[in-house]
Amino acid sequence: MTQVLIIQPDGTGELTDLAGEDDYRKAIGGGFTQMLHGGTCFALVDEDGKIMGEPNNPLATVLAMKLGYEAVPPDFLAGTVIFTSGVVDEHSVDISEHVIEVARAIGVTI
Repeated sequence: MTQVLIIQPDGTGELTDLAGEDDYRKAIGGGFTQMLHGGTCFALVDEDGKIMGEPNNPLATVLAMKLGYEAVPPDFLAGTVIFTSGVVDEHSVDISEHVIEVARAIGVTI
């Protein structure tokens, strides 16, 4: 089990435990997960979320950028976004207090 931070497009966040790919897929709505990484940002999104018309997730986008994720061209995250604090041996690492603090500072309701 890995403790993660899930941020919904409405800006609400939830700390929860997920175990394995099936849990991650269910948490994002059933699609295939895509890992986004940059700096200290480790986020999972539905790889087809934008194509499927998922709503923009502005707070998750800001959090990812504050943690060091850079997209070229500048981009936005859509749908439900899962944050962890890294990956070791293909397994997610529990969310850190730092990421939780940054999320709260930008307005994510946890």
